[in-house]
Amino acid sequence: MQNAKIADSAVTPAKLYPSGVTPTAKHFYRGDGIWATPKQPLLGSLMAQNRGIYPASDITSVTQSTTTTSSAVFKRWDAANAYRPVGCTLTQSVAGDANQGCRNSITGVSTTTLSSTPYAIETVASAQTVRIWLYTTVATSDMMIFVDGQKLQPADIVFTTAGVQQVEIVFATARTRTLKVVFSGNQSFVGLGAPSGIFTAPAPAKRVRCAVVGDSYVQGASPSNVFAGGFAQRFAHRTGWDVYNLGIASSGYKAVAASDATTPYNSTERKNALAAIGNLDVIIFFGTANDQGQSQSDVQSAANAAWTAAKTAYPTATLIVVGVESGLGSTYNTLNSWIISAAQANASVDAVLDLRTDAVTYGTGYAGSPTGDGTADLYLSTDNLHMTVAGHEAHEAWLTRRVAAVAMAA
Repeated sequence: MQNAKIADSAVTPAKLYPSGVTPTAKHFYRGDGIWATPKQPLLGSLMAQNRGIYPASDITSVTQSTTTTSSAVFKRWDAANAYRPVGCTLTQSVAGDANQGCRNSITGVSTTTLSSTPYAIETVASAQTVRIWLYTTVATSDMMIFVDGQKLQPADIVFTTAGVQQVEIVFATARTRTLKVVFSGNQSFVGLGAPSGIFTAPAPAKRVRCAVVGDSYVQGASPSNVFAGGFAQRFAHRTGWDVYNLGIASSGYKAVAASDATTPYNSTERKNALAAIGNLDVIIFFGTANDQGQSQSDVQSAANAAWTAAKTAYPTATLIVVGVESGLGSTYNTLNSWIISAAQANASVDAVLDLRTDAVTYGTGYAGSPTGDGTADLYLSTDNLHMTVAGHEAHEAWLTRRVAAVAMAA
């Protein structure tokens, strides 16, 4: 089939393919025992998730503390079969000190501070009281907890100091529950504790595995935190997929972050990190405004090489390219056109999503300095560059709707 990346005439474009989405319909094995038929959109592979809040009637208390409670049952992060890492590769945070926990090292770059991306663990717990131990490296960071597919409470859990932290959940009833804990990139997971009960890793889920390669927007960066509640992690929950966050702040197809040559999307290190994940069904390349100032030939050459390498590593994966971020001004339109046109012409790319034609963020304001002319008042953070929590939520909803319209690749 030609890689034309246009809406298929056999479907209703106005319903399945919103503005900014130009997909190709192909044949794909979903991984859950079902063959998706030609023109089958990704919507057929999304797992229905309960977006509600876990019943308050089954929660006695949720308590945060900067000290840990001695627990008869304790499973340190390196305990076997206690939990399932979700969308991450966990490695020891501090050399020679396993008690400091683990962090995500999925990006493959050499600079630890740049490779701090959000991650999750999932466990089946029979304990009525569950304690989550972690170590925060910055004064402000957040966490999301899901119980049996529902968010534990409406607001994300926020820590306001660096150092040792504990979150204790006391349920009203004693029964087995599935807990998913989403950590910020600024947090080390130390372990799980309880007065009694069992923690065990759930069986590997038959779900879509997705990697998102990107910049600080993907990483979840804000002026003071790397959000656990960033759009990539919210996208994972909405879709029911395992999402690997390969975002690095200040990086681009060609752009180098913090003088570290391992950070560009097209670097050997980042391509190898993507290839090492294994069994990916969907790969999303996001952005990026960080390539502003690079030449057209350099950006397009690096982008084409990164996309081709990804498709070579995962020939049956659906490869989706998202253009430059919206809300950053018209000066980025030319850069966006370079990326969009290159993606349209690259046979490895299955669909292109244009964030500037189909903008999430627009207007001239930002949080703390509203102008009343667009969503930027709510979605851009106080630095007028990164996203607020509301911005991440909006980008997750935008991405889910549009990815659902993209047909699975063969």
